[in-house]
Amino acid sequence: MPIKSNVSNALARARVLRQSIPLAVGGLCLWLVMQQLEPTSLHSVPHALRSVPLQNWSAALLATGISFWALGRYDVIFHRQFDTGIRARPAALSGASAIAVAQVLGMGVVTGALVRWRILPGLSAFDASKIAAAVAVSFLICLAGLLGGAALAWGTHLIPIWAAIALILVFMGAIACSLMQPMLQIMGRQISLPSVRAVMRMLLLSAIDTAAAATALYVLLPNGATVDWSLLYTVYLLALSGALLSGTPGGAGPFELILILALPMMSEPDLLGAIIGFRLIYYALPTVAALFLLALPIRDAAQDQRFKLSPVCPHKLAQSKRSELGVCRQNQAQILPAGNAQLAVVQSAQTLSALFDPMGPPSRGMFRHLAHTARQKNRFALFYKCSARSAALGRREGWRTIHIADEAVLNPQVFSLEGRPYRQLRRKLTQAKSAGVDVSGKGPLPLRDMADIDAQWQNQQGPARGTSMGQFCHRYIADQQVYIARQGNVIVGYISFHISTSELCLDLMRTRADAPSGTMHLLVYHAIRHAAVAGRTRMSLAAMPRQVETISPAWARTFANVGQSQGLSQFKTAFAPKREPLYALASNWFALIFGLADMALAIRYPPMPRPHDHHEEKEFARLGQT
Repeated sequence: MPIKSNVSNALARARVLRQSIPLAVGGLCLWLVMQQLEPTSLHSVPHALRSVPLQNWSAALLATGISFWALGRYDVIFHRQFDTGIRARPAALSGASAIAVAQVLGMGVVTGALVRWRILPGLSAFDASKIAAAVAVSFLICLAGLLGGAALAWGTHLIPIWAAIALILVFMGAIACSLMQPMLQIMGRQISLPSVRAVMRMLLLSAIDTAAAATALYVLLPNGATVDWSLLYTVYLLALSGALLSGTPGGAGPFELILILALPMMSEPDLLGAIIGFRLIYYALPTVAALFLLALPIRDAAQDQRFKLSPVCPHKLAQSKRSELGVCRQNQAQILPAGNAQLAVVQSAQTLSALFDPMGPPSRGMFRHLAHTARQKNRFALFYKCSARSAALGRREGWRTIHIADEAVLNPQVFSLEGRPYRQLRRKLTQAKSAGVDVSGKGPLPLRDMADIDAQWQNQQGPARGTSMGQFCHRYIADQQVYIARQGNVIVGYISFHISTSELCLDLMRTRADAPSGTMHLLVYHAIRHAAVAGRTRMSLAAMPRQVETISPAWARTFANVGQSQGLSQFKTAFAPKREPLYALASNWFALIFGLADMALAIRYPPMPRPHDHHEEKEFARLGQT
């Protein structure tokens, strides 16, 4: 008991000390402010306030409204980031109210969380705390970028160049973290960092917020005040930073001290009058307005359900025109309803991507649905590897397109080994058969042996890719058409196909390192013959590198070959398939290029842990050398 009592007393003393430090800092700063003032300055403040014209008070009130509009939009960003299900307007009202109360009472994160939790009864205390902390941290990061940028732009003597550059680097570092490490593990919880789109939107809102707040202070200066708006804005950013970092209620003390020290050319009564007027309009009035929402919480704040994502239905995947959508059983894709069309979408760090073509007939409305849902999640919208028909609809909607790959398609009913185009294929098949390789597509799957081949390949080639590509998993491959290659009693390779009512699509391709040359060719050839017997008229060998037209611009030719395997192209070309172009689409060129880069990262480094599997391009790269 004495030990527990001592611990409790120590914690209580620590809490008192933690709460006392900001008050002490505020008191010290106010004392320093009084030391800077002339004895007669305070007596002249009422006259300075009365000399401010009525239209200036109105302008300050308007600027305050603009600033708090931007403040409220901070919360909208993070409600979307954390997928709380709260509509934009209630989120903005709760956010603006929370900041209004917190900037007066201090302890911004705690106070802000409590106010949000009170105003939005449907919001959990944990989510309210997350949003309060995220808004506070992200605003400080954006404030660093704005302060550094303002100091460099206007060359103020208040901040050294090296400090301004350091502040900008802090902001740039936050963007780099969002790109390179979008998920953080903190105390056993995975925390998703804001996307680049969210960070840039936060920076824009921070600029609007602080510019409007500085304007509210500026217009309250008496006529004839000799200070430029750009200087006052930079000083305001500096004073705001000091106020936030001090933690004093309302930033009282540090805010006034920095303004007085940084603006010695101004009359003390005029500056003090403007600060007091600013406190009344920017602090007191919003707090009074927030009290109404605290008394009358928003009960119905749920989002519109029209754009809600739903789980993937395996039965619908089997009926879709693009059998490659079967990969959605593994990559945590969800279904977005878009009229008659249903889009299989995956969410990566920066984009919400619709994979392949929709289930059901494509429609022009699906682009609007995808763009809206992506905005709700602070991401860019991207269509990835869709057909020419979908690309044509997108172009009519004003979306930008790029030809990124070709789908290798053949008809098993008319496939033949005769003719010059199949010369290499005939040679490979002869090599495999001469080595005693036999292929079967019947019987129970030898999952243990298949897993061993998978593990062997991963040890040699490294982690597998994912997202739009399948990875080896017992449950995943059990729902596919699988063909096994054996040399005697030893399994040397296997392939699997996605199955739908319309087509088969090649997915996993695995061979042992010592598999005879032509093993993979024999596996695919056997699958073609089996599909012909089953009456299939369409088989896809999945994507292969696009053929780059000589009229393409240099950047397009370069982009088309990035990350493509020559072995993959040679292998599929051996079957002389028909090429069908595949496209990527986005609403603008920046979103398209940025989205493709993000998708490349999501494929190369899947955002969530996946069962490891081989990557077909690596497999083909080796096959192309045999």
